[in-house]
Amino acid sequence: MKASPSLFVLAGLVLVACASESHDNPPRAAGGGVRSDIPSQAVMVGLYAYMADAASFTRCSTGTRYPVAMEGDHAALERAYLATPHEPGAPVLVTVQGRYESRPAMEGGPREHLIVDRFDGIWPDETCEKSGIDTPIRNTYWKLVELSGKTVRTQPDQREVHILLRTDTAEARGFAGCNSFNGGFVLEGTTLRFTEFAATQAACPYLEEETAFFAALGAVTSYRILGETLLLMSDSTPVARLRAVYF
Repeated sequence: MKASPSLFVLAGLVLVACASESHDNPPRAAGGGVRSDIPSQAVMVGLYAYMADAASFTRCSTGTRYPVAMEGDHAALERAYLATPHEPGAPVLVTVQGRYESRPAMEGGPREHLIVDRFDGIWPDETCEKSGIDTPIRNTYWKLVELSGKTVRTQPDQREVHILLRTDTAEARGFAGCNSFNGGFVLEGTTLRFTEFAATQAACPYLEEETAFFAALGAVTSYRILGETLLLMSDSTPVARLRAVYF
């Protein structure tokens, strides 16, 4: 049974988009694109696979496949890959900062390896073909698919959790699991600020999940977009993953 609607305010949610551009895609506006907080080195987009102590990286822009050296920030990349659901040994799209250097190969003479200087992100829903899509953060229906590392599945009796940042009315609105919410937002360059975020308070079986969603929004400090995926971050930790939905 639904309780009487009321309003509550979520204040001070600030998203700061990272500043650097992707090497594999052209520079993009604040609404989309791969961004990194290390401007001195480009971000590379490619398919990473790991099995039997051997790792490979196939760069999306060229299709060239490289073995990955077990050094640098490879351990972080490997952990993220193993923690992401996929078929054993199946490639998953990742973004990294790194360089190519000659290393001894398992067979034959030395060959060029990828040295991962910094693991940037993992994008399990994306492909090389879609990674170049420039999806704007505004006027896009973003459906929640992962929250704090856990897959989000919409139940048969539930509306899907989503958020949309409009441009015609400068309004952010959506559905959090039990309640609709709305509020204002200010987007200036790569900074997004939500203002006077409010929601009705109705009882339903998914209040715990809704509370977690609002808590994640409150922890967000930056956002990332690659292809049709929006990643909300708290410092360097992903707190929510959303996918663009088209009607």
